Amino acid sequence: SQLILRHQLHRTASKAVHLRTLYQRCRVIVDKCGVRSWSHHLRAFNKTADALANLAMDTTCSRQL
Repeated sequence: SQLILRHQLHRTASKAVHLRTLYQRCRVIVDKCGVRSWSHHLRAFNKTADALANLAMDTTCSRQL
């Protein structure tokens, strides 16, 4: 989401406790990969992400590819 990208861009952890661990894990991977920029893509332009998000919401189960 745009909120998650904003946290990564500014290198600030979320105030939400359940997101802090995810932020830290992501930060480690990002630093190892050398990510230089972030961009947000609206769901309307990313049909795969939209389909996966809908599947997760409908089945109340997370999926990873």
